[in-house]
Amino acid sequence: MAVRDALLVLLMNGPAYGFALHGDLAARTGGRRDVNVGQTYSTLERLTKQGLVESAGSTDDGLPCTG
Repeated sequence: MAVRDALLVLLMNGPAYGFALHGDLAARTGGRRDVNVGQTYSTLERLTKQGLVESAGSTDDGLPCTG
C-alpha cells in the first residue's frame, strides 16, 4: 500500500499529528515498511494541497493536527 493511501486510512480514525501518524504506520506494518518521517510530512502536505485532508487545529500541547 502506498504511504498516501495508508495515511488516508489512518486519518479515518480521526485527526492526528504527523509524528503520531508516522508511528501508527510503523506499528501497523510491524516494521516491514520503513517510511522516513520526512516522507510522512511531505505526503501530508501534498494531501492538504489536493484538498484530501485539512488542518484540524492543534493539540493541547501545540502540535498541528490533520484530519
